[in-house]
Amino acid sequence: PYSSQSVAEEIGSAILSSRKGLKVDLDEPDVEVYVEVREDKAYVFKDAVRGPGGLPLGSQGLVVAFVEEESDIAAAWLMMKRGCKVHLAHAHQNGFLDKMKIWDPKIKFFKCEDIDGLLSLCDETGAEGIALGWDAEKALKTKLKHDVPVFYPLVGLKAEEKERLVGFILGSD
Repeated sequence: PYSSQSVAEEIGSAILSSRKGLKVDLDEPDVEVYVEVREDKAYVFKDAVRGPGGLPLGSQGLVVAFVEEESDIAAAWLMMKRGCKVHLAHAHQNGFLDKMKIWDPKIKFFKCEDIDGLLSLCDETGAEGIALGWDAEKALKTKLKHDVPVFYPLVGLKAEEKERLVGFILGSD
């Protein structure tokens, strides 16, 4: 058991004793040292990079996202941001699918011809839901017969917002 403060004190003391002439200036430091402590390991780094935010990947279960076009990637990504582990289902392998490995290097891809195939894919993988990049109009027109929750994370986004989000996700923004 230890606190963040006790870790900071121990590390600060070790750094100060490692070289003569070092001084501490908490208001205007020349160098900041970051330390992430996890169980019995410590990770030391000098730069912190801000990520997209959200919940830790995989903390909210597994969903399958059906990807027909680039905008569907945004639906999958938003589910990832909400903490879901996402498997990508597609009818045709598109070049933009591989770009999702930036966000999850262990992401899995599954060949799936249609929406009906998603249900059996959910059974096979243990997925707890389906994510679709449909807008409200398409979602309301299509009656899916299913026992698994279907999420529409893009509902409510304007076309420009979707385009901007897709550009950010795929790295073209």
